[in-house]
Formats: sequence, C-alpha cells, structure tokens
Amino acid sequence: MFTVKSKENFQDYSCKFKHNQPVSLISLQANLLPNQRLYCKECIDQIEQDLKPIQGVLKIIEKPLKQRLKEYENELIPQLQQLTRISGTIYQLRKTIIQELDDFENRVNNFINRLKDIGKEMANYSFFDCLNSLIKNSGELDFEPIDLKKINEKWCSETISSLIKFEYYEEKNKIQIILNQLIGKKVMLVRQEDTKNKPEHTFQQLPRTIIGNKKPFSYEFKTKFQLNEKVKCYSLAINHDNSLFAIGQDDGIKIMEIQFYLQKQKQNVNQLAILREKGTQRVQNLVFFKKKTTMLNSLISTSEDQLITIWSKYTNFFNKTNWNPIFRVKYEYEIVRKAATSQIQFLQLNFAENEFFFSRSYSIYFYQFAKQSWTSEQQIQISSECITGLSINPVGNQLIVSSHWNITIYELINSIWILKQKIQIIGTGVCYINNFTFSFYQKQSQAVSLYSFDSNIKQYIKTSEIIYKGTIKKEEVSYYQIGIFVAFKNLLLSINGSAINILKFSFSSDFQNYECNLAQSIELRDGNLNGSISDNGEILIIYDPSLNEIQIREFQEQY
Repeated sequence: MFTVKSKENFQDYSCKFKHNQPVSLISLQANLLPNQRLYCKECIDQIEQDLKPIQGVLKIIEKPLKQRLKEYENELIPQLQQLTRISGTIYQLRKTIIQELDDFENRVNNFINRLKDIGKEMANYSFFDCLNSLIKNSGELDFEPIDLKKINEKWCSETISSLIKFEYYEEKNKIQIILNQLIGKKVMLVRQEDTKNKPEHTFQQLPRTIIGNKKPFSYEFKTKFQLNEKVKCYSLAINHDNSLFAIGQDDGIKIMEIQFYLQKQKQNVNQLAILREKGTQRVQNLVFFKKKTTMLNSLISTSEDQLITIWSKYTNFFNKTNWNPIFRVKYEYEIVRKAATSQIQFLQLNFAENEFFFSRSYSIYFYQFAKQSWTSEQQIQISSECITGLSINPVGNQLIVSSHWNITIYELINSIWILKQKIQIIGTGVCYINNFTFSFYQKQSQAVSLYSFDSNIKQYIKTSEIIYKGTIKKEEVSYYQIGIFVAFKNLLLSINGSAINILKFSFSSDFQNYECNLAQSIELRDGNLNGSISDNGEILIIYDPSLNEIQIREFQEQY
C-alpha cells in the first residue's frame, strides 16, 4: 500500500567540492551539516575520511522503516475495510431514513389529496339527480353525509402507530399533537420534569376515547419442519424484517431463512448457518440486533453453561453469510437455594441497543456498549428471591421484576436504578405493554392481570384481568410464562403451558385507557411450548415439543 521513500532527492545535491558528478558517498562523521557530508567518486583522492556508499546507508535506514510500515499496514488494512463498510452502511442508512421520511410524507400527501377529492365530488353535482331527489323528498335534497371526524380518527390512529420509528425526534411530538387535534381532543404535552413518575414525552388527552383497528384476525398455519430427533428447541428469535429466524438448540444455534416459507411456499428449510462454541449446552436465550447499524442481524445468545456470546454477522469472500463471536463472558456456577437458579434468564436489549441485561440467581446484570466494547455496568440485588420475570418500558427508564413473592418496579434516576414500588403477589412473568401498563401472570392461573399507572397515587394498580380460553390444567401451566408485546399491532403474545394466547389491545390517544380482549387461542398437546413473534406481528413461530417441530403461522385479517 505504501512505499518507503526518502524525502530528499540526491540528484538535486552536489558534493562538497562542487564537482560536476552525482553524489554517491556520504561521511558518517559527527557534527557535520548535510551539505558537508556528500561526496562523489572524484572526491575520494582529496579527503582522508572514511566514506560509505549512499545506497548501502539507505538500505540500513529503510530496513527497519519498511518493517515498521509493514506492521502498520497489517493492522491498518482490516481497519480500513471496516471503515469502508461503515461508510457503505451510512450511505444505506441515509437511503433508509430518506425512504422512511418519503413514505411518511407520501402518506400525508395522499390523505390530503383524498380529502380534496371528497370535496370535489361534493362540489360536482348532477342537476337531474338533485331534481329527482327534490321531487321524491318533497323539496329536500337527500344525500349521504360525510363524517370527516370518523375519517380523521381512522387515518390519524394508524398514522400515530407508524410514528414509533421516529420516537426520539422532537418533531414526532409536534406531529402527534396535530394528529390528536385532528381527532378533536384537547392535547397537553407533559414532560418528565412536570411529573417525574411518568415517562418522558407522554400525551394526556380529554376525553380519552378508545381508538384502534378492531377487525377480527387470526394466525393461520403456514408450514412446519421437523428438528433432528437428538436435539430440542429452547429459544426462538426473529430478526427485524422477518427474513431470518434463529433456533436455540442443545448444541448451538441454527440460523434459518424465513422467506422461503412465505414467498415461495416451499416445504424445504433454507439453513444459512449453524453457530457452535466448544462446550455450549442448551442455548436458552436469543436476541437479534434490529437497528440499522453495523450490528444489524447480529445476535446475543446465552447457554446453560452460563456463557454469553455476541455473534456478529458478516459475508465472506464467496458471498456466504455467517456469524462470528466477537464478545464472550462466562459466569461460574453458584450454589443457590432449591427454588432459585444460577442460570442466565430473561435476556433483553434496550430500545437503543447499546445495553443488554439479564437475571441470574437473585440479581439483574447490565452490560453497556462504550468505547467500542461491552462492559459490565451495574448490578441490582433482588434480596434473596428467585427472579421469575423481567421487562423494561419503551422509554427505558422503568424496570419491572417479578420474583416468588413480589413485583418490584425500579426507575432510572441519574443512571442508577432506584426501587419505586413493591407489589406483594405470587406469580411469574411480566411484560410492559406501554409506558403506563404492564401484564403479569399469577401463579397457576388461566388469566393475565393488567396493571396501569395511577397518576393520582403515583403507583401501578391492578385494572383488569383477561381469562384465557382453552382447557389448560393448573399443573400444566408453565412456571415461567412468556409475554411479548407487539406495538405495531397492539398485540400481546402470551404462552401459558400448552396454550398460546393472542390478546388484542385498543388504546386511548394518551395510551392510559385501554380495551383488551382475547383474539385467538392456540392449544397444543405439550405443556412446555416455546415461541416468538415478529416486530410487525406478521409472523408467529411456535415450537411444539410433543412433535419436536417448528410451526410457522401468518397474520391474516378476516374480511
């Protein structure tokens, strides 16, 4: 890449005695000026100094310089390749952001044109049709009323849901205020400094009308495939655009392509890669990175042997996709009470994807990405109780932990998690629905309890309970229930024993009032199901241990 070369060109220099000859010799005597060191062959008879050939001296000087340069190049070339990839990714990011803004702008402009077209249709009337209406209705015109408020409510509620991708932009709040005003609500923006117990950037509206899409839907079976009889599935994860999903197995991670199922209707599985590390046992947690950064489609895994690994996606020379481990941390086994476990559980990424956290034994551990590396940041000790559930709110400033006897709620204040509330109740599994509501599963119950933030007493209180359909026996209810909320469709996936339940939410514009109902219940034979749902709610993946198979289902609205 680089060539060692002297800044001085010796052809531009003359010897000490000004002979008209190229300089070829040099004196190594100390304390001489540069022009006093150079000699030509004709100078040899006129001096008694020991002279050395310039080319020989150049070789002596350049040998260590070349070695130093080679070492630098060996480190530099891979870095330049990575930086070039960053440049390409930034270019793609710019295109993605511009495309998202263009799509949003087109959505607004199309709605403007639609409203104008309605006005044009109203203005352009048929004389004879109106005359017939006058005659038929005794001098009064009969026409279909235009409910602009209803049109606004439907479009605005859908548009508010699409604003989630612009969550951290101030302009998003301004747009949401205007949308709420179009619906006809009084809007007051409430900042965290006004009421510190409420998350930042929330909206309070009166009256609180429940809005949302209430069309019936179901997750219809699409296809399935069998796992090897010697392995089982312990975790599932779907990437940001539903093109990949990962299966955590006994001896590693299997990365699959999901597009083959949905687009080409093929039964064969397209396996991209198998990720293994020596000694890995039972991959129990999987989380994809979903932000459009250099970590996109990378993933974090944890295994029964208490190993945490971050796998970075890359494409090799032959254009084959694979994943390399770029970060590892391994914990030692601890002796804990029978009811507790020293295994790593409830692995999650925060919204910004610069921090991940998990529970282990009686504590919660936080790792943060800073200065190009992941480092342990903080640890919360949950007294001596076994942790049975963990969830962080969308804003990232509240954390809910369920244990054997309590629900504890923590708030992030000055980068420290502070205990704010404790609810005494026996149960397992928590999941934030939004910044004001979370779900909780009482022990051996066929119902999900919903807790909401009461702004008067500044605490969460139980507001409703949704009973599951099905015939789940109490002894079959899984100890750690799985709850995943899909904000894009306002759905809660709840896996409870041998049943998979889909709950549909409709919210008021300030998200503090809601309606909830059981939209679908899928019952299988085994009481230890596993599953995951995509961010947009289009794909549901289920592992049925009784058949040792993976099912893929697709969201379908019923018209």
